[in-house]
Amino acid sequence: MEQIVQDRRLKLESVVGKDVRIFPYSAKYRYGLQELFTMLVEACPKHRAWIFDAIKNFGPFDFLPDDARQIVIDKLYKLTKHRRGRTK
Repeated sequence: MEQIVQDRRLKLESVVGKDVRIFPYSAKYRYGLQELFTMLVEACPKHRAWIFDAIKNFGPFDFLPDDARQIVIDKLYKLTKHRRGRTK
């Protein structure tokens, strides 16, 4: 993965003409999302960083209605478990 990140960083830097920070993440598997969010906050102008304070403590399921939340969580768990080859 580091080779891919390095390759993309160099390509982007050659186009934009300045240093670029890249962080690999997966929204699908919720990998690296906290680090990505932190990088976004650090990269935005200080006078606008406050906008992110309101959402930084929310989780991916916080916007689901209560009656649907557990159903979605259960289905995602089964889907993830199935894709990892634990069940058929």
